[in-house]
Order: sequence, then structure tokens, then C-alpha cells
Amino acid sequence: MSGADVQTIADWDIAALRRTVADLDDATDGLPGWHRLLNDASHVLSAGHIWSGPAALSAAGALTELSSMAAVVTTRLAASLWDLQRLVVEAAAAQEAAEEAMALAAVTGNGPYSVVLSHPQVDLTGGQQEAAAARFEALSEIARQRAAQAALAAAEATEDVGEPGHVAPLAPGGGYGGIPGSSGRPIVVPDVPTGVAPEAAAAWWARLSAMEQLVVVARAPQALGALAGVPARVRDQANRTVLARALTGCSGTARETAAAVAAQVAELEKGGQQAQVLELGLDEGLAAVSIGDVDTADAVGVFVPGTGNTVADDLDDLIDDAAAVGEAAEAAAPGLAVATVAWMSYRTPPRLRDAAFSDRAHVGGRALDATLDGLAAARVASCAPPARVVTYGHSYGAVVIDEAVDAPGDLASDAIVVAADPGMDGPASDLEVDEVYRARAPLDPIRLVPDDVHGWYGDDDLGFTELPTDWGMGHSDYYGRDHPTVTAFGEVLAGTFPAE
Repeated sequence: MSGADVQTIADWDIAALRRTVADLDDATDGLPGWHRLLNDASHVLSAGHIWSGPAALSAAGALTELSSMAAVVTTRLAASLWDLQRLVVEAAAAQEAAEEAMALAAVTGNGPYSVVLSHPQVDLTGGQQEAAAARFEALSEIARQRAAQAALAAAEATEDVGEPGHVAPLAPGGGYGGIPGSSGRPIVVPDVPTGVAPEAAAAWWARLSAMEQLVVVARAPQALGALAGVPARVRDQANRTVLARALTGCSGTARETAAAVAAQVAELEKGGQQAQVLELGLDEGLAAVSIGDVDTADAVGVFVPGTGNTVADDLDDLIDDAAAVGEAAEAAAPGLAVATVAWMSYRTPPRLRDAAFSDRAHVGGRALDATLDGLAAARVASCAPPARVVTYGHSYGAVVIDEAVDAPGDLASDAIVVAADPGMDGPASDLEVDEVYRARAPLDPIRLVPDDVHGWYGDDDLGFTELPTDWGMGHSDYYGRDHPTVTAFGEVLAGTFPAE
């Protein structure tokens, strides 16, 4: 290092640097409060306590996005602050060594140093001059090394707050105080994987740093919200952003679907219940909404509807059915944490004659299988204990479950419950779960469906555990709170249903 470099380091204004870092520390301390305020305001608007309707939901979505960005900024500044504090320590040490080297040069007054010297105060012998020169070089090397560490800390602090995907240089020319090695490195928004198994998606998410996770939520909400294997709370946050944008920027089926989902979420939260938007397929009119926290629940019920159901017209009814079973499960096992999912992530047959074919069930079965795999994978990746998962299929929804069983791998469900089903493809022993239950009311017209339409059912003992029904129950009455069947459904979810 030249004497001029030593002089530059000795002249650094460390006091000003300390003041700047302290100011940043104070500012960072206040950011979590702003994040909480934005988040609380978003929840208040979403709940509809003081304002309701599409405009309120759009405003809530905007606040959610601002809250997400506030969290990103907070995380980035916290990381940057740590690096800047390290910068202060390293810069102070570099300056101390540089000042000592300059003082030595000023005292000796001669030697091969390109520094601006004050008047020499002592005359040195040849041996002393060599020793002084060696000491100067040693101090200069210490100053150089500590300055390089300071430059690295400054570069990392700049990287922490830099625009993702861009190099954020420390200063023009890539240096700090003339010291090389301080150019920033890029922060790149991680690519959201597509076409991967839920287990791979869960592993990808778990590998991301907290900052990377926040950035992906803010920058790629649609792709992230659609990724099975990511925790439900994350998909919910991402999908709410998509939902808010759709309410103001979409039309037709997408707009109708978004409005229906937003209305149901607002209704649930207005009633004090937690809602999660797990899946959205707005252009196709698809969605899955949970009551309760799917990530932490002890028991999770997934409800698959049958023919003629759409999100725009029937999501409210399916949510009410899921809520009825959830309430019954909580009554059967007080203290049990329960979440139920109104799963409308497949296009149901629009008419009864369309239900004679399994093509929609085949597509829906693959989607259902991915959903169940995703719930399980997210738990494994976060080291959370597994939930008891029960999959319910009403009418054609039972055929969808049958197709999910046929998908590669085992069905990620502990039990299957079919109600008013038109037929299954085989006995209970073929359905990949330990528990299979059925409910079929005596006067339900579904009994008139020929056995060969969807496999067989008939009166043979296929290993299904029968659930109680009323004689007067119709095809759509199985989730009615005034019938014994919904109580049994809840007991199955809670794991308390008596063994036959």
C-alpha cells in the first residue's frame, strides 16, 4: 500500500460514519411498527367492519402489498445495518493502523514512503531506519487488510438494500475511499419453480432465506400462490394480492370468481374466523378456501363438491358445509385445532348427463392429489407434525377422489368419506387409506345410477364403514346440521368415530 493510500485511510471521518449508522439504526427500529399498522389496517378492511365491497377489498389488497414491501424493507435494512456496524469496526481499526503508520513516517522523516511528512524530529541509524521502514510496512498492511474488510462490509450492506436483480455498487468506480474490492454483488429474485412435485416445491421454499421469501411473495404472487408444497399462510398472502388485483383489473369469469372468493373471505373474517386462500385459478373459475389455519391444525378436512357447482354460485354453500363438519369435529374433540377446506379446484360437470363421464374427475383427481401432497410436503419441510387429513367427496366428488387414488404415489390422506356417491372403482382396500366411510340415504336418487357407470357400488360388503343417515334425507342434505350424518362426519375428522 502506498503512503497516499495510508493517508486516505487516516483521513476517514469515522465519527460521521458512526452517526450515520446510528441514525439508520433508529430508523430501522421504527419500521416494524409501520409494518404492523399496515397489516392491521389491511385485516380491518378485509373484515368489512368499517368499509365493505369491492373497493374496500381492493384497498385491503393494496395495503397488504404495502405491508409485504414494508416487511421486505425491514428485513433488508436489518441485514444492511449489521453489515454497516461491521463496517464501522473495520474502518476504525484500519484508521488506527494508518494513523500509527503516518505518525511513524512523520517522526522518521525519511525512507521510501510517498507521504506528506511533517518536519522530522529524530535522526535514525541505518538499522533503526530499516526497523522503522519494516514497522511502517507492517502497519500499512494491517490498515490495508482492515480497510478491505470494511469495503467488503460496505458492499454487503449495499447488496442487502439493492434492487433485486441489479448490482448495487458501493460508490462510483466500485470503490470505497479508493480501496479496491468493494463492488456490490447482485440480488436476484429467485425463480418460482413450475411443473415440480410438491415435495420439491416445499424443499425449494425451505432453502430460501427470509429475505428471499419476502421478495418472492412481493414480486411473484401468482406463481407462488399456485405452487403446491408452499405453506398455506404464504400461498394465502400471495393469493390475496392476486385477488385484489383481479377485482380491479379483470372481467368475466375471473372477475366473478375473484368477487365470490373475496366476499366469502370477508364474511368469514367478519365472523371472527380465520380464512386462507389456498388456491386460485381465476380464468377457469377455480378456488380453494380454508376455514382455520391449514399449516397448524391437528385435523384438516378437504371437501370436494359434485355436479353443477361453481365458485361464483356455490362457494358459499361448500364453505358452510365445511364449517358444519369442522364444528362437529370440535364438538367431538374439544380443544382440537381444526381446519376445513372448501376445495373447488376442478371444473365440475355442469349437468347430470355430463356426470356420466369421468374425464373431469380424472383432471380433478390429479389436482386433488397435488393439493393433498402439497399439504403434507409443507408440513414435512417445516418440521411440523402431520395433521390428520380426511378427504370428503359428495356425489361426483367421490369419483374425483377415486381418480386421485389412481394418481402416482399414495393418497396423502388418512381417511376417505364419500356421500351420495354414484359408484367407486373398487373396494375400500384399493383406496390407499386405512379408513373409508360412506353415507348413502335410503331415498337418495343416486341409488338409481347403474353400477357400471363409475365402477361398482351395489350392496356387497366392500369394506366401507357405513355412517348414519335419515330416511328423509335428499341428495343435498348430508351436511345439514339437523341430520346425524354431519355429526358422524365431524367424528371421523376428529378421529373419534366408533369402530364398527
